[in-house]
Amino acid sequence: MRTKLKCEEEVLVVQHIRKEGEKGHPCTHRFVLGMANDILRARCKREHITFQPVGKNWSGRFVERHSNQIKTYWTKSLQGVRAKSVCPSVLEGWNGLREKAQHGDFTDGTPILPENIANMDETSWLPSVRQTCRVIGPAGRKIQYEVESGLRENITMIGTIMADGTSTRPIVIFKGANLQTRWGTGDPDHNIANA
Repeated sequence: MRTKLKCEEEVLVVQHIRKEGEKGHPCTHRFVLGMANDILRARCKREHITFQPVGKNWSGRFVERHSNQIKTYWTKSLQGVRAKSVCPSVLEGWNGLREKAQHGDFTDGTPILPENIANMDETSWLPSVRQTCRVIGPAGRKIQYEVESGLRENITMIGTIMADGTSTRPIVIFKGANLQTRWGTGDPDHNIANA
């Protein structure tokens, strides 16, 4: 199959796409087209031949050719603070500490009971509608996250479930300078005053 880029050049483009996707900075089709044209332009200059850019549909065919390594996704935002903690060494270290604590290695040897082990998760969303875009990232994923600045105001919901299957009531957090008593209307636990 004839391609504009040489095999070794395509390998470099695939590696770059995978690396950037793993870091939370997935490549758009436009970026991949620009990268391919930059590589071609540099080679044409070195070899003293006329530069012919890739076509507008080149990136789609490129992804198909390398579908075992890259694919297209709709992005899902991931705050920059959370993205920095998503790396194998941090996760392995955290899992090691969790297992030691769970087996009582940091105390008198008494293991932690399931009703005392909690998994808390939070999700947040912006009041305004966020746009997603089509990007190219490493194959084998269900979602391709895209790092965002995290500087925008948002609404956060926190849910907690214990290892024995019980759970706590969810918490919803809004940004506000002053507590308004009407927010607690209808709250059966009267937790709004304690927030």
